[in-house]
Amino acid sequence: VSGTWPLALRLLAGLAALGGASGHAHFCRECADRAAALLSTALPAGTALPPLDAAPPPPPAPVAMQAFPLSQVSLRAGDTSASNLSWAAEHTNMEYLQMLSVDSLAYNFRQTAGLSTEDARPLGGWESPYPSTEGDDRGHFVGHWLSATALAVNSTGNAELKTSATRLVQILGKCQQANSIKYPKHGPGYLSASPVIYFDCLENLWRPPCRYMQVPYYNVHKIMQGLLDQHQLLGNAEAFQILLTMATYFNNRITSLINRNGTAVWNQVLETETGGMNDVMYKLYAITRDPQHLRMAHLFDKQTWFAPLMDDTDALGGNHANTHLALTVGGANRYGVIADAEYRHATEFFVETLRSAHSYSTGGSNFREYWQTAHAQGSSLFTQAAGGHGGFEGHDNEESCTTYNFLKIVRLLFEWSGLPGFMEMCPLRFSIIENTQGRMAAVF
Repeated sequence: VSGTWPLALRLLAGLAALGGASGHAHFCRECADRAAALLSTALPAGTALPPLDAAPPPPPAPVAMQAFPLSQVSLRAGDTSASNLSWAAEHTNMEYLQMLSVDSLAYNFRQTAGLSTEDARPLGGWESPYPSTEGDDRGHFVGHWLSATALAVNSTGNAELKTSATRLVQILGKCQQANSIKYPKHGPGYLSASPVIYFDCLENLWRPPCRYMQVPYYNVHKIMQGLLDQHQLLGNAEAFQILLTMATYFNNRITSLINRNGTAVWNQVLETETGGMNDVMYKLYAITRDPQHLRMAHLFDKQTWFAPLMDDTDALGGNHANTHLALTVGGANRYGVIADAEYRHATEFFVETLRSAHSYSTGGSNFREYWQTAHAQGSSLFTQAAGGHGGFEGHDNEESCTTYNFLKIVRLLFEWSGLPGFMEMCPLRFSIIENTQGRMAAVF
């Protein structure tokens, strides 16, 4: 696709009109009433997990716009600097994805499962092997790699990269089988790049000898999403089976925790960063229509976050942007998958509030991963010489991954409504992400 960025982004979105959509009032009285009820009664301590709903599953929400498959949209070098930049960025991504050894990507999964690491070299950093504390988020990068390769192969048809992704999925399947023997509690299906002690400590609320604070669901979400992308974009049936078995394992684990302790501990688990666990479970439910998958998605919908949004209350200040943007993507998909209008209202209110009261002129938001008081973004814009923020002044704003999740939400709003204003939010914010990439693979 060549041409200016606004045109390119509209084309790359691959959206074809299916029909009009009517708006609805900004304030939702039913949403406000439900919000009050959620804040006072949701997940009360001492209660057991409710039984599965036997009612027929609700239908998905209608859409005004529908995306073309990514495989029907391709980038090519063009006659403008913008089009050449986007084409070069795609190729830089491809080079980087192909640089990484499958055995290195699989290192921590094999180690966790008690399998040979095949003399591979671990990736290091956040993927440093256990028991390194630097690697407490190990596995999440590998999940991103699975998603990235699925998107890249779906777009370009690169056979070499597809072969690598298929091989990694096969290794993960073997690790999951070995974990079923090594970690039999809660049944088969455990798959992670870290041992189960991370989940044990989370459920124990990091009492000694546990260290505060690991966020294992944040990491597991990336793995589950990567497997789902491998299935949906590349047709990998083994990836889907691994994902289903993971969902069963974690459903069993969460059910056991709540049935033992009521929901008090689970409420505190939700105060940690759980990534997009609600999001991936809604997507899985959209495929399986399994009520267990729907209930598990609901359990990750943090009501202390969503209830104020339903009540048109700006509760962003002081909240961790990374955590709550991912949650909001999941909340948006709750509307998309089961047409829960209150979550659409919460999503719309969130986007307008973030855009109008918590964003910089560049379109991004947050300072050192947190939102400030409304309309106070300027307080985080200082020269380094001015001091007062520990050396982070002026260069730790609008983290690109939070902008990426905001773009996911805006895309969903555009699909539901067909209103062009949502797509017009994209080019400026996309530049925040594009500008983090160097011109050489693995250089940022």
